[in-house]
Amino acid sequence: FPIRRKVQLPRVRRFIAVSDVAAAAHRRHGIDPVVIRNFAPAPPAEVPGWAQRGGALYLGRLAEAKGVRDVIELARVAPDVPVDVVGFGELGDELARAAHEVPNLTYHGRVPREETVRHLLAARVALMPSRAPEGGPLVALQAMALGTPVVAYDAGGLGEYVRRGGGDVVEPGAESLAVAVRGLLGDEGGWQEKSAHGRRTVEAEHTPSAYVARLQRIYASVA
Repeated sequence: FPIRRKVQLPRVRRFIAVSDVAAAAHRRHGIDPVVIRNFAPAPPAEVPGWAQRGGALYLGRLAEAKGVRDVIELARVAPDVPVDVVGFGELGDELARAAHEVPNLTYHGRVPREETVRHLLAARVALMPSRAPEGGPLVALQAMALGTPVVAYDAGGLGEYVRRGGGDVVEPGAESLAVAVRGLLGDEGGWQEKSAHGRRTVEAEHTPSAYVARLQRIYASVA
């Protein structure tokens, strides 16, 4: 890092960060980046509504830092909530054992990308209980683009993205997750509002075309 600071840093005209939180972390080290938030695939024109969906979904890497054990505990403390898990990682065996013990917990393992989209479209709530700082989480954007409200912890850019998209940011812990998830599962009007808010946010700020336009402006400014 000392060599990079001396040799590479003076050669860079603009730095880019994917969230305000990431930008603040860089500023603490003397780097002042421009914020361009990540993008999701363009959202479809229509998505399933309240009546066509159910339960909560965790989609991602099965690691302790991602809060996977909180997802397992959520299923235990909220037996009325169907919890589905899609992904792979070091906690896969532990999750498979838990799925045999907890009736409302279903573990799907690793699935093709098109199937992850189907799972997101079938869920009423997307779970992102990451306990590690996230830069600009793509799964959160993908969920919002598909009209699936996100319940997350305030971990780096994750909390920032979810708040902007109308989701719920809660204190770490299975009980907090359960309260937020039950609230969304049981409130059709509130769910529809958050679903629509998330889609509007992605359409306005997180499409590939919006990202490219912002990037082009930065290149033009340093040309």
